[in-house]
Amino acid sequence: MDRRAKNYLSYVAVILLTYFLGLTILSASEEHTLIQRLNPESAPQIGMGYYLLIALLGALLLCAIAWIYLSRKNAKTFKEVLQTKKGQTVFACSGISGALLSCLASLGLIGSLPAMPHHADLTPSVAINDSTEASEQEVSSTSVYIPPIPELPPIKPAENHIELAKGIQTIANQQTITDLIESNQPDLSCVLGLEGSHITIDSSILQKSGDSTVLEDALLFGVNGALVAAPGSTLNVLATRIETNGLANTGVVVNGLNATASLTGSDVLTNALHSPAYFAGYQGQLKVTEGYSSTQGDASAIFVPQSTAIIEAQSLNANTLGLDSPLVLAQGILKGSNINATIDRSVLAKIKSGGDVTLSDSKFTVGAMQAETDEHAIFVMENRDQSEKQDWTVLNLNNNEWIVPTTSPASNDAFCFVIDHVGAQIELINNAIYQVPQLAKVSAGKLNLNCIQQILQGPLVADQDSEVNMNLTQSSIFTGSINANQACPKVKLSLDESSQIVLTDNIYVSEFNNANATNTNITTNGFHIFVNGNPVV
Repeated sequence: MDRRAKNYLSYVAVILLTYFLGLTILSASEEHTLIQRLNPESAPQIGMGYYLLIALLGALLLCAIAWIYLSRKNAKTFKEVLQTKKGQTVFACSGISGALLSCLASLGLIGSLPAMPHHADLTPSVAINDSTEASEQEVSSTSVYIPPIPELPPIKPAENHIELAKGIQTIANQQTITDLIESNQPDLSCVLGLEGSHITIDSSILQKSGDSTVLEDALLFGVNGALVAAPGSTLNVLATRIETNGLANTGVVVNGLNATASLTGSDVLTNALHSPAYFAGYQGQLKVTEGYSSTQGDASAIFVPQSTAIIEAQSLNANTLGLDSPLVLAQGILKGSNINATIDRSVLAKIKSGGDVTLSDSKFTVGAMQAETDEHAIFVMENRDQSEKQDWTVLNLNNNEWIVPTTSPASNDAFCFVIDHVGAQIELINNAIYQVPQLAKVSAGKLNLNCIQQILQGPLVADQDSEVNMNLTQSSIFTGSINANQACPKVKLSLDESSQIVLTDNIYVSEFNNANATNTNITTNGFHIFVNGNPVV
């Protein structure tokens, strides 16, 4: 091959290597941007494969340039070039420098470090309280393990689209509203509070219709809600009726930093699909006191606190009629007390990874149906799409009552708790549970169940990828079985002297602790407690 042809090939190689290097960096940057847009709270990292390819292309590119220089534009052969120490040194330095420089340059262009292997470490402590002993017992930390879950792009977008909201009345100052306000246009709220606004709505009526044109904006940000508090706004709602009738028409939306709203003695009614009563997101804070709330459509919860947001509710009556319409759909914080609710065709609460729900002194009638899985349950703690950050879900229940009516299809096989691909920390204190035949089902997850003055019944089942830790204290009573099919390898059961267990089938655990050394607080009914396959009771 003549020298001119070699020059042509050398220059083509440099151009192609530059092109593919730029293409790889652009592809990695687009993936990083996509992940960041979908999950605003994450620090996304790009796969190591991108950086290995970038390093290889950078090394080859500088080596190709070094070849053109050392060979004097192909006047020398490759063998002649490598015979000199200068040629060997320049080639070696070019390869190393090319790999390093291309990776360092791409860090700024991509905006992400390469993903490094890691393992989740979720190790909460569960305290065991014993009222019969004078001295405090040392609380042991229980290290538990969730099977590794693939990291997929989460479904949450990055920017807060609440800035797209518009209103019949858009307010940025101090104002009081006492009139009827109607909106029948898509994406147009009745009242929109902007930054710096202090709005009082007293004895008014807000009526919203008009379907949302962008469903994602409505579901994830509350755009098209009847009453919207945007970042930096304050709402005070008194004795007001808020009603919506269009697709994805949320009743009250509080979204953004320093966005706050307080509702007292007000009614919120929604009548269409994807229309929750109350939505809080992006550090918004909402407090609801007294009044009545109702949703008629499917996929329309009463309370929807998103991640980093807080909703407080007390002395409230509520009702949902649609499928997949729980009282609570939480990825943020919900604190409720003195709530009287009827959930006709859904579970009572659905808690996503990172959600934290506290309910006290409340009464619930629950249809206990979960539409997408056909499972029957009261409380569902899940991460089924396996795309969210693997934080624990937290559920605290104190002095509540719940019942599944005999007319519900779930009355014969409902579980109190279903834990699906997530870690669940549950504390029960003196709750009354009626007509719920099964206690808990754990699928590829972890359950820490702490019972204080609590009466429970029904089987607890878990699969081979799960872990269970159950503590009975302060006169708690459990009637049922645990891991009767022996599927779950890690089950820990503990009880103090004041608590009791009544067996309805065998219990299979990996660790068993009973403060009563004689086991007289256990009624076997002919069954046994097995520890690692050996009967101990």
